[in-house]
Amino acid sequence: MRSEDCDRIEPMLGAYALEALDLDEQTAVRAHFASCESCQAALGSYRAVADALLMAPTPLLPSPRL
Repeated sequence: MRSEDCDRIEPMLGAYALEALDLDEQTAVRAHFASCESCQAALGSYRAVADALLMAPTPLLPSPRL
């Protein structure tokens, strides 16, 4: 069930999936997961995107002659 806490945590899920949160934010997200299946499920989507980013090719720089 969605709660007011979800409104605070959900915007952090993408950064959490990328391991880009500070320790206090990570702790808050983990604590929230203990009681929120909805945010746990949403994290799965963010993790799928984060994993796909790891497989993205390295961009090539254009030739200096261009």
